[in-house]
Order: sequence, then structure tokens, then C-alpha cells
Amino acid sequence: MFDFTTIPKAEDGHVIDSDYHNSLRSAILVIADQLSVDTGSKPNILTFAPAFAANTGNAEWDLSNGLATRPAAGTAEGWMAVQLPDRLKIKSMTVFGRRSGTPPVGGSVFIFNAKLLRIAIADPDQTQIVLINLPLKDASDPSQVTGTIQVGGTGPAALEEYKLIDNTQYKYVVTATLKNATTEMFAQISAIQVMCS
Repeated sequence: MFDFTTIPKAEDGHVIDSDYHNSLRSAILVIADQLSVDTGSKPNILTFAPAFAANTGNAEWDLSNGLATRPAAGTAEGWMAVQLPDRLKIKSMTVFGRRSGTPPVGGSVFIFNAKLLRIAIADPDQTQIVLINLPLKDASDPSQVTGTIQVGGTGPAALEEYKLIDNTQYKYVVTATLKNATTEMFAQISAIQVMCS
């Protein structure tokens, strides 16, 4: 517990020295920590259980006890809203899961991925900007796949803008797609983590 009485009192004619400044800094960091405010000293990691709602006309993920598993049909597509801390920056997204079995050979293209999307709240068309696209189809079993923001055709300044979380203008959604999994294939997502700072 920080002893706030150790902060010197300012008095006319006295110079503010390093002890005074550093004691104030320590007090502010203690208060920020108690309020769960990110001070840049440690990353903010948010963990989400996959709870994908089905997109209209697409097969659903099998959901059970915080796991999203391949349905019998071998195809699933879903989405879930994620609440990210306002005014922080997105550093990365990690998807934990499993994938085993042999992908299809020939005509069917096997797809297994997760994406982090940003959608403007006021956009009537709900245009989706893919911030992070994680290919999971070649992941090991078990797997932990991490990616950072990659928005094609953007310069450094625009990329920094995409990283900034702005809940007043945007909503953030994670999607997961599985297509053309063979009968013996197993695919599962167990957790999604977004790191911010």
C-alpha cells in the first residue's frame, strides 16, 4: 500500500526537486492501477471465449462450455462482438485452438480462419475493415496463432489510426470461418485474445 503522506507539501520559496516529482508519479501510478487504467507499463490482454452467432444462411459452430467446434457438416461461419478498451491501441490478436486430420484434395478448397473487423457505427452499409486475418488451416494441434494489424495499401499514419480503439465511432467483431472440412478433420477454437497497450 502506498503511503500518500510521504508526498512532500509544496511551500512558497521551496524548489520542487526530484523527490517531490517522483513521489507524485508513484502516487499517480498506484491510483491508475487501482482504477485499472493502462499506464503503458504492461499490455492489456483481453481473453474471450468463442461465442459465435451464426451468419444468416450459414451453418453454425457447435458451441459448448466456451469452445467452438466443427459441426458435422464440416462448414461453419460465425461472428461475435468484442468490447475493447477505448483509446488504447490494438497490438495483436491470438487464436487458440486445435486442427487435425487431412484437408480435402482436389476441387474443394479448405478454409479455416479468424478475423478481427472494425465497422463504423454510423455506416448504413456496415462496411467491414479487416484489421487482422489469421489463417488457421495449417496450424498445429494444439495451436496458438498470432497476427498484427495489416491493412493493405495503408501508410504508417493510417496504420496507427487503424490500431487506435475508438468505441465512439466503431464496433469490433471477430469472425471465424470453416469451409470444406473432410469427415475425419477436427477443428476447434478454444479462446481468442486481443492484446492492447
